[in-house]
Amino acid sequence: MNNITQKYHYTLTSNVRHVAAAGKYNYEYYDHRPFTERILLAPTQIGVVYCLLLTFFQFLLYGPLHVEMAKVLRPANSLIYRIAMSWSTFFFASLFFCTTTAIFQVDFTKSFGRGGFMVYWMSTWLFMLAAGGANENAVMLVITVGPQYLGFWILSFVILNIAPSFFPLALSNNVYRYGYMMPVHNAIDIYRVIFFDVSRHNMGRNYGILVALIALNTALLPFVGKYAGKKLRQKALSAAKQG
Repeated sequence: MNNITQKYHYTLTSNVRHVAAAGKYNYEYYDHRPFTERILLAPTQIGVVYCLLLTFFQFLLYGPLHVEMAKVLRPANSLIYRIAMSWSTFFFASLFFCTTTAIFQVDFTKSFGRGGFMVYWMSTWLFMLAAGGANENAVMLVITVGPQYLGFWILSFVILNIAPSFFPLALSNNVYRYGYMMPVHNAIDIYRVIFFDVSRHNMGRNYGILVALIALNTALLPFVGKYAGKKLRQKALSAAKQG
């Protein structure tokens, strides 16, 4: 019994000496990509949310015009008109959005030199096209099924995009891995390269996903438009018969 007591006493005292010695170690922290400009929180976090909401409200603003143009255009011409309107609107809206960032004297030259602003602008345009196409298709379906659910859609879309975007997915729960296919996550990854000069090895994937989302939403647009138009005509005929 005495041997056991002496053994544990020796272990305890030796651990105390080790803890005391550990306090003498010095640690140094090296940040190879220091974050010094707080203004960058706007274009890389909060500003992306505003940009996402802008893609939603632009379609609502053009809604009455789309209805009137659909009355005078053939289906094929109406589809071309819708695509041209959204692409041109997002082209100039992305320019104004990026110009707002430039007004606050953000440095665009860290990663791409003088072409940094152009990379930022074109990346924002692709992001708005990807998010705006999804909003356009979804809003048409929601209006067809129940316009009262528009608020639910935009709130869900924002949450699904933001939740996996601000923190590294490798350090997050696996449930957030769906964020790899969301437009906001890929846009923020690109913005971090532009503003912080971090590694570019994921940029190909980021741009590829944005382009794939644009192609998918553009391909779905005629089918969604045809379905929504058919349902709305049926509702109009039903209302006319009841009236």
